[in-house]
Amino acid sequence: MKRVKRRVVAWMMMLCIMIGITGGVTFAADGDYSDVHGHWAQMEIESLIADGIVNGIAQGDTMAVNPSSLVTRGEFIKMLMVHDLGVDGYTEKRQEGGFGAPYTDITGHWAEDYILIAESLDYIADDSTGTFRPNNPITRADAIQMIVATRDEMAVAEYQGEAMFADVIMKSERNNDIYVANDNGIVFGYPDGSFKPQNYLTRAESMVIIYRLMTYVATIEEDPIAAAVPEEKSSSRTVRRPKYDLEVLTTTGGALTLDASGDYRSGTDVDIAVSSEEGYYFVMWTSSDGGTFEDANALETTFEMPRNDTTITANFISEDELTFYTLDVVSSTGGALEFDISGDYLPGVTLDVSAVADEGYSFIGWDASSGSFSDATSSSTQYIMPAENVTLTALFDEEDMLGTLVGSVVLSTVEVGFEGAEVVIYDAGGVEYARTYTGETGGFTLPLPAGEYRLVIMAEGYGTITSYEVVSAGVTTYTSAFVLIPYELDESLKCDINIQVLNAFTGDGLEGVTVYFRKGYNNYTGDDFLMASDDDLFTLQTDSDGYMDVTVPIGQYTIECTLDGYTVGYANVLAPVVGAYEETQYCTLTPVLEEGETRVVLSWGSEPEDLDSHMTGPIAESTDRFHVYYSSTNYILDDVTYCNLDVDDTSSYGPETITIYKSESGTYRYSVFDFSNQEFTESMHLTQSSATVKVYQGSILVATFNVPTDQTGTLWTVFELEVDEDNTVEIIPINSITEGASSSTIQ
Repeated sequence: MKRVKRRVVAWMMMLCIMIGITGGVTFAADGDYSDVHGHWAQMEIESLIADGIVNGIAQGDTMAVNPSSLVTRGEFIKMLMVHDLGVDGYTEKRQEGGFGAPYTDITGHWAEDYILIAESLDYIADDSTGTFRPNNPITRADAIQMIVATRDEMAVAEYQGEAMFADVIMKSERNNDIYVANDNGIVFGYPDGSFKPQNYLTRAESMVIIYRLMTYVATIEEDPIAAAVPEEKSSSRTVRRPKYDLEVLTTTGGALTLDASGDYRSGTDVDIAVSSEEGYYFVMWTSSDGGTFEDANALETTFEMPRNDTTITANFISEDELTFYTLDVVSSTGGALEFDISGDYLPGVTLDVSAVADEGYSFIGWDASSGSFSDATSSSTQYIMPAENVTLTALFDEEDMLGTLVGSVVLSTVEVGFEGAEVVIYDAGGVEYARTYTGETGGFTLPLPAGEYRLVIMAEGYGTITSYEVVSAGVTTYTSAFVLIPYELDESLKCDINIQVLNAFTGDGLEGVTVYFRKGYNNYTGDDFLMASDDDLFTLQTDSDGYMDVTVPIGQYTIECTLDGYTVGYANVLAPVVGAYEETQYCTLTPVLEEGETRVVLSWGSEPEDLDSHMTGPIAESTDRFHVYYSSTNYILDDVTYCNLDVDDTSSYGPETITIYKSESGTYRYSVFDFSNQEFTESMHLTQSSATVKVYQGSILVATFNVPTDQTGTLWTVFELEVDEDNTVEIIPINSITEGASSSTIQ
C-alpha cells in the first residue's frame, strides 16, 4: 500500500501568493462555487467573491473558481484593479481614456483596459520588451511588485532589516518590495526559509494575498498616520519610485555616441552607445556599483539601473597594447563551412560561425579547446575568441549513427518548464561535447552519436544538476524531467525524505531492502556514493511496510535498492527543501524472472490518478491479437497463461505491472493510456505525469522509457517486442504520443 504524508496543511496556509479571475465569463457572487467548500483558502475566496473582486466559470450546473490552477498576469491585474479602484472607480477611469499604447501584445485582449489603467497608474514595472504577456502565469515577485506599487507608503519604503530569505538577496528594488510586503503581513516565505520569487502562483494563493492587502488597507484607514508618506518621499501615483544618478564615461580612445547620463529608477533599461577613435579598440563596459549590462562587450547595449547611484565606463585600449590570436575554422567529414572566418582576432571578439551538412550526414556540434559558444549544438551560432590560438571544428556524423536526446528542466514546486537553463554535455571520457540552453517551455533537443554522456544543468539561483544518459543510434531518448532546486547545493543544508520500496509483482511494500544513495540522476554505476561519514556509506534498510526515512543534503539522487531474490532496482529521488519534504518517493523491485519471461513495470507521479498499462500481442495460429489491460487482465490459451496484468493501480504513483510468461513469435506492443483524462484527447496530463516504464528479463533491467514531454494526447505507445521463432526478443522503441484513443481500441 502507498502512503503519502499529509503534513502539508500547516505550511500551505502560510503561503503568500495569488490568483485571479477568468476574463470573459462572470457570475453572481452568491452562486454555488463547488470547488471552494472545504478548501484551505475558503474564507479568503468567499470574501473576495462577496466583494465582487473574484468571479467564476461555468462547469455544468455549478460554478467553479479553479483554486489550484495558475493565475495569469492578465487575470491578476484585473483582480488587483477591481480591488484598488472598486467597480465604479474602474469604470470612471476607463471612461476617462487617454491611455497610451505601452505594450504590443494586449490589443483586443479581454484584460486590455485593466492593463492600460494599471500602467497609467505606474503599477507595472518597466519592461524593455514592450510586451505584457497577459496569458503567461504570473510569478510571486511580479505579483508583489504590483501590489506594493498600489500603496504609496509601501512603494517608497526601504527595508532596513536583515535578508530573511536565502533566495532573495538585497540591493534590488524588486527584492525590496518582497521584504516590504513581508513586513506588512501581505506575503510570507516558505517553511524552508526560501521565498521562491520565480515560482508561479495559483488562483487560491493569489486570493489570499489580495485578501491580506484588503485587511492591510482597512487597518491603514483606521490609522491614517501609519500610512503617511514623508514629505521628502512623497510622490504622485505616476512617479512612485526614487531615482538614482547614472553617469556615463569613456576612457581615452572612445567617444559617447549616446550620452545617457541622468536620473533613473532602479530596474530601468538604459540605452548606451560609444564609438572607437582611430588607433583604439573597444574592450568592455564596467560599472562602479552594480547594475547589469545586456552585453558588456558590445559598443551599443543596454544597462539595467541598480538601486543606487553608479558610474559606468566604456573602456578602450590602444593598438600598441593589443595582442591578436589565430583562429583556424575547419570541418569534419560530412559537412562544410558556409563561410570561412579563419584569421587573427582580439580575445573577447564575438564571431558568427556557420556550417552545413552533406547529404546523409547531420551536424552534431562545434568543438574547440577553449573559448565559448552561444549554442555549440546549433550549426549557425556565435563564438567568443579566447586569449590563445585555437582551432574550431564543425562536427558531422552519418545520420544512421546518430540518436536524439530530448529533455526538460522544470521548477521544483510546479510542473512548469524553466527557460534559459544551461545544459552542458560531456562524453564518456569527460570531454565537453556540446552545450545548449532550454527553450521557452524548458525543453532541449540534442542530436548525439550513440554512447554514454554526463549532463550538467545550471541556472542562476539554483543548484547544479548532474545526470547520466545513454543515447542509441536512430533512437529518440527522452530523459526524466530535471527538477531545479532553488539553493546552491551545500552539504550543510539538509532535507528529510521518505521512501517506500514496492514489490512490482504485488504492489506491497518490501521489508529489509538495502538502499544506497548516489549523487545525480541515473547514476547506476561507480563509487559516487553519498557518504554518511568519512568511513561509512549512506545506506538504510526499509521497515516492515517498505518505508524508510532519511536525512540527506539537498540535491538530486539515484537510489539503488537490493534484496535477495529480486532484480536490483533504481529510482531518481529529490531532496528539494531544507527541512521535511512531504511527498513519499517510490522505488519498485521485481522478483527475478524465469528464462523467457518479460515484465513491464509502469510508475508515475501524483497526477493523473489512473494510468493504464496495455499489452497486445500475437495469438498462436491466428491473425487476431490478444489485448491485456484492466478490462481483460490475462491471456490464457489451453490452460497456459501467456500474459497477465499482475498489478492494476488506480490511485497514482503505481506500480502497474504486466508480465509475458510465454511468448509466440510475432510483434508485441506495450502502451500506456491516460484513463483519468480519456475525455480530453488534447490533454497534456500524460506527458506531465513523470511516467517511467521499465522492462525486465531474467534478473536484468533491459530498458527504461520516460514519457515524452510537451505533447498532447492520452495514448503513449512505448515500445514493441519482436520475438522470432528461436524466442529471441528485440526491443524496438516507439515513444509516440497520440490523441483520440480509447481503452478498447488500442492495438
